[in-house]
Amino acid sequence: LANDIGAIGDVVNRFEQFGELHGVPADDIMRVNLVFDEILSNIISYGYEDEARHEILVTVELTGLDEPPEAYALATRLVPVLGADAEVTVRWDARAQGSASAGTPPAADPTEVATAVLNDWLAGIANEGIVLELLEVTVSEGQVDVVVSGPAAPPSSPELANNVADAIGATVTLDIRWIQSFDPTLADEPPADRVDRLVNAWVGRRSNVRVLSTAVNGSSSNGWSVLVDLAAAGQPLGLDTLRSVLGGALPGTVSVSIRTTPLEVIDQPDTPVAVPSMG
Repeated sequence: LANDIGAIGDVVNRFEQFGELHGVPADDIMRVNLVFDEILSNIISYGYEDEARHEILVTVELTGLDEPPEAYALATRLVPVLGADAEVTVRWDARAQGSASAGTPPAADPTEVATAVLNDWLAGIANEGIVLELLEVTVSEGQVDVVVSGPAAPPSSPELANNVADAIGATVTLDIRWIQSFDPTLADEPPADRVDRLVNAWVGRRSNVRVLSTAVNGSSSNGWSVLVDLAAAGQPLGLDTLRSVLGGALPGTVSVSIRTTPLEVIDQPDTPVAVPSMG
């Protein structure tokens, strides 16, 4: 939206329609709209030193247990709310906890065992027409992180976490991150937007990795050069997976460079900030 107080009402109305469309409780819609009103009012009134027009981007992310609709279906439903130029990108993270059966011996190689269970699961859902590629499996201290890629989101599989836990012989938290590889609605997606979308999907909800910037230069005939700048607390896991995903994201030859900057996480108490009165 533009930095115009009058535009806040449009944001509030659109979010109300968006929330109703996705089953957000009315009380939550009201609370979020109050936040929109307060924050956007302060940004517009006090956030700029000049009188020029500025664009403000508002992003809404919903988290829930249900898998998201297909991007095309979601875009179609959002057109009456956001207009015909709505751009829809779906990112889906599923997290579940599984418990091992009593007396199950620990696996010699937890990653290998978890991978076998996940491959069996992928083969099963492939028979239902959902084809996904297993890109990465990481097992560490009871946490199993999985990255899959494909045109459609994985179906809900409540027993998968327990199956992995039984195979490993320990209670685990299973986190599946889905990277949307292709969707008909994204056929004309600009290369820069595609790279940015894939990098952010690869990061997912990890708090120890942040995307600083992405850049794309080149063409399908002369080849592409992709540069990704990340901030991370230590060496982020899955960089080879990211290179592989980006290497196949654009037509032609793709050269991928990834740079990392140390990210320091500082725990400190919240400091109250005075907000100017709106009168």
